[in-house]
Amino acid sequence: MAAEFAFGTENERICVRILAFESTADKESVVEWLDSTVSVNIGAFLGSFKAGFTTQDLMGLYEQLNIALTSPSGKVSFKNTGGDLSLSIEFDDRGHAIARGVIQPHRLPQGILHFRLDMAQSDLIATSEELHDALREFPVGKNARSAS
Repeated sequence: MAAEFAFGTENERICVRILAFESTADKESVVEWLDSTVSVNIGAFLGSFKAGFTTQDLMGLYEQLNIALTSPSGKVSFKNTGGDLSLSIEFDDRGHAIARGVIQPHRLPQGILHFRLDMAQSDLIATSEELHDALREFPVGKNARSAS
């Protein structure tokens, strides 16, 4: 049981891989943490790190992205619960999208990467489909129900 979604193209991309629900000591928590890793391949930067994503992060990003893809000049703003990845995606009328953001692994606070990714809107349709698949694997509320 694993899922992933990515922003960008084969040459430059940010990929989030989700392996499993994290077990939490507080079983009454509403937040469902996911065992997640972010991989970065942008320009001269290549690497990966553990990140703090939740099922609610996935759902919020999926909903925003789908709304933006159906509007003529959509915009997405996202920051994961763990604070490791924040991005803003703006669409233009020529079928392009520009993602700008900051990667700052919470386990390495002095390591910060400001990035810009140029891509086609069709790349983000693929991202939306990957998020949909990830939400089928890791649905909101599933871990809370199974912990009860």
